[in-house]
Amino acid sequence: MRENMIKRFQRSILFLVIASLAVACGTAVTPVFDESDAVATKVVIVPTKRTILPTQTPEPPTATPTDEPTVTPEPPTATPTDEPTATQVPVQAPSGDAENGKVLFNEISPQTGFSCAICHNVAIDAPILGPSMLNIKETAKTRVAGLSVEEYLYESIINPNDYIVDGFAPGVMPLNWGDAYNDDQINDIIAYLLTLEG
Repeated sequence: MRENMIKRFQRSILFLVIASLAVACGTAVTPVFDESDAVATKVVIVPTKRTILPTQTPEPPTATPTDEPTVTPEPPTATPTDEPTATQVPVQAPSGDAENGKVLFNEISPQTGFSCAICHNVAIDAPILGPSMLNIKETAKTRVAGLSVEEYLYESIINPNDYIVDGFAPGVMPLNWGDAYNDDQINDIIAYLLTLEG
């Protein structure tokens, strides 16, 4: 029994080390889980594609004779390329079930192959692969201007790449938590997160 626990712990540590190295190198990590013990037993690292855009060499300016009138160019107009998407946030965290949220936070989702607890610490203010959730009720207040703590947490679960905490890489958190959990379950998780104080 103890040997099995040691082996599972060693595999977890190995997965975290490989995943951290893969994130630092700009690669995507896909863990493969053994459902019998819910511990990653194999890690598949898939290199991400990088697109290199050709650079344009600007043409040198042409001289304008001084005796001819010059045309003053109009200033360029900026066209936004990515309009921010406003998400309707159906957050009702105060009425969420924190006990159910704790269960959901700690269990492995069949849709994602992860649990929140694999990457987010709740016991101490120290990161694992993602930021610690301890005292998130306070730290989330300053993350995104204009969003309440509940709205920020909801957005971070549904659209994790919209805001990346300093020191962490984008693309690490699965993007399909919105498929794994319905809004009531997400609000239960948020209600649980709001209890994490220490």
